[in-house]
Amino acid sequence: MSTIRSLALALASAEPPTSTLASPRSMLTTGANGMVEALVLWESVANSNWFAKSSMILFLNKADVFSAKIRDPQQQVHSTFPDYNGKPGNYQDGVHYFKNRFQGLSKGQKEVYVHVTTAVRTCDPCLNDLTDDEIDTENLKVIMAAVVDTITRNSLREMAII
Repeated sequence: MSTIRSLALALASAEPPTSTLASPRSMLTTGANGMVEALVLWESVANSNWFAKSSMILFLNKADVFSAKIRDPQQQVHSTFPDYNGKPGNYQDGVHYFKNRFQGLSKGQKEVYVHVTTAVRTCDPCLNDLTDDEIDTENLKVIMAAVVDTITRNSLREMAII
């Protein structure tokens, strides 16, 4: 019986790493985008023989950071991903694009469950009840309940109970 493996990726790193990786357009030689690196890593892990029969759970973490970055005119998705057709600066369009992008990289019949998360919320003037870098426990409870539900349903399905 296969088990569900989870892979949590922090996708919106504050400082873009520098390395040489395959990008959607060509090989990047310097200043690679953190999302490009995450996509390359996801493709290699999701399609590894070790996980051939496993469902995957992908956490698109740091949604708050992504939301802030996508509104910055200097950090538009289209500049790194020319096939992005969403509205510039639109958070929902960006999330939808990257969910599809990650799911599309997984070959075969495996199920990929995607959760957009914010595990630690940075202080926001609009959210007076949160302090700097407070753990968002309510969000984590919802996420973990969804993960447990996913694992339970897949286990029951594999045992032919549902």
